[in-house]
Amino acid sequence: MSSPSFSYPFSSRLIIETWIGLVLAGVVGTFVNRAGAQESLSLPSIVMEAGERNDHRLHELVEISERLGQLGAGYEAARILAGIVEHHDPSEASERALDILQQWDLSIEAVRTRSPGRIQSLVKSLSHRSHHQELTLLHLENLVRLEQFPRSADLLLGHIKASTENAAQPAIQEWMRSKRLENNGDAIWTRASLTSALRKWHETRTLAQRIRFLRMIDHELSELVYRAWQHTLNRAFLKDVGGEHDLPPLDEILSALRERLPTIESRETDAIDTITQVLGALGEHSRQAQQLLEQLPPGTPTERESLGLRKPTDEDPGRSMFHPIRVRHYQIRLTKEAIEELREEPKQYVRGTFIAGHQQFKSVGIRLKGSWGSFRQLDDLSKTAFTIKFNQFEKGRRFNGLRRIVLNNAVQDPSYLREALGYDIFRDAGIPAPRITYATLAVNGQRKGLYVQVEAVTKDHLKRWYKKTNGNLYEGPGDVTDWRDLDLDSNRDREDRSDLRALTRAIKEADDRDPWAGLSLRVDYEHFLRFLATEQILNHWDGYTSINNYRLYRNPDSDRFEFLPHGGDQFFENPFEPIIRPQRGILGRAVVRTEKGKRDFIRTVRQLLDSVWDEALIRQRITAYYHLIRPHLVHRDTPHLLLEFEETVRHVLDFISIRGTAIRFQLRPQEKSASWRVPHHHDEELHELLEGEWE
Repeated sequence: MSSPSFSYPFSSRLIIETWIGLVLAGVVGTFVNRAGAQESLSLPSIVMEAGERNDHRLHELVEISERLGQLGAGYEAARILAGIVEHHDPSEASERALDILQQWDLSIEAVRTRSPGRIQSLVKSLSHRSHHQELTLLHLENLVRLEQFPRSADLLLGHIKASTENAAQPAIQEWMRSKRLENNGDAIWTRASLTSALRKWHETRTLAQRIRFLRMIDHELSELVYRAWQHTLNRAFLKDVGGEHDLPPLDEILSALRERLPTIESRETDAIDTITQVLGALGEHSRQAQQLLEQLPPGTPTERESLGLRKPTDEDPGRSMFHPIRVRHYQIRLTKEAIEELREEPKQYVRGTFIAGHQQFKSVGIRLKGSWGSFRQLDDLSKTAFTIKFNQFEKGRRFNGLRRIVLNNAVQDPSYLREALGYDIFRDAGIPAPRITYATLAVNGQRKGLYVQVEAVTKDHLKRWYKKTNGNLYEGPGDVTDWRDLDLDSNRDREDRSDLRALTRAIKEADDRDPWAGLSLRVDYEHFLRFLATEQILNHWDGYTSINNYRLYRNPDSDRFEFLPHGGDQFFENPFEPIIRPQRGILGRAVVRTEKGKRDFIRTVRQLLDSVWDEALIRQRITAYYHLIRPHLVHRDTPHLLLEFEETVRHVLDFISIRGTAIRFQLRPQEKSASWRVPHHHDEELHELLEGEWE
């Protein structure tokens, strides 16, 4: 048994930025400034300041040093790690530093005496081998989680047939042991047998996980279902997972289960599905199990169509761009003068040339894109985001039916799929959201890599969702009451903000206890509930909840405002995040901090979980994006990008597996015996319930 791990991917860009910060702060500045000129520098002085600060800083320094070695700074990394080992008494940080040095075949003396060139070459070679091994295991894990069993089998067979001297082989064997695949007798694995074994392991693991999630509804029920499930396993397998001892007779378990089943409510569809699956596996051999199947209440999921959700129209000038989703290849050409203009005024359009295949557009408008966190200047080392406006200098011109395209650099989303996946779910919820496709980009012949091409929110986009497109479109940051400061993205020639000013007045005049009695005349209440609930389900911490990334459109037909998602490159962060979070936005507070609003919000969350949060469909989408994106990240100059990609995809898959259950757990009625005097932390309780993930 091992506890589930939900660590966040550690971006190499963050490492580099942290490294620079440490240098500027003086933590390793002494070493960096002196090491090249003073080879006799004693190792303890390298990390003296870091150690004096605190142990946490030492742990950070160890992690950063390991990644620096992978990124090519092996000599510097080895010196820092050696200094940590030599200077500090045995601790977790120094032990970890020593482990890394040993992986690099280096001792303290070797770091002292060997030339920088030899150390650099050795670390680079061994880090590359370790990097490749880690990448292979992550790729295998993600393929299995995405139920790509034949591909997983092909990859495994390649390693099984490889020489035993292959450095990755022991790790592959350990991975197979963790999946109960190490013992196949004297038989030789074939593609078919390995595919079948991987599928069986995944299905068993998934069902075990779902049974564990039953604890959030009823701990005793979970234990009974778990024991019943153990009776479906063969004896050898049961002994292997430690479940052979003290297993009660099946009839005894099913009798206890019969008494417990009436506690299950029809809305607990996940629980009903899990119990049905276990009893169904027993049904062939147990009449009592068949009878219990008939006793289960039918699930009552909400049908998506019954919610009356808005759908886009077929009128779509950009359809060829987004259907099917694929990777295109673009080039941008800019003069030296244009580059200088962009460096001075990055958000002002300059003239440039845009090339897509055989199509060439001269004198298009090009500007830089992004804000704090994602903005990158236009230089040789940075991956700059762009907006290309085809009709900026030549009226009426379009590219594949579009006036403008947006190329996001995904520097905050190594998976490249968070926006695509999140906006898919928003559209499923009837909320207008941009479509996504992908492109590689070269600027003046220099390759910049893969980009997320986001549908620009123009009148073309609005026309797919609204009958009229002449309403004002605003964009955060800032709250809706900051009517002077929000960006006005449409009708700029009129600069008429009277609609937003009227909303501000309505907010001031709203009743404290029932604000939506008046606010619903200005804001589409049901639409806002779905928008806010979807933001929270996706854990979009940077959206309207933080009054940062969002759009606001006044629908001329209803004369009411509707919220639209924006800046979704950081969806799917923490699966345990409370579904009812503190709201910086005043309209969000008017929902979650009023009796009627909170009740309606919870009702909307339940509806979306039952109708839109379809884990199987979401994983299908991830699979499609995964296979589309991955080949375009394989590049010898940036091997770390693929590792970051795999790590972040795994994190998103963890989020999808847990989020729905975590939200249902948070929304369940609290135990009447729970005292208000006892602190209650959802995160701690959820982690406790999820301990002991079966592997």
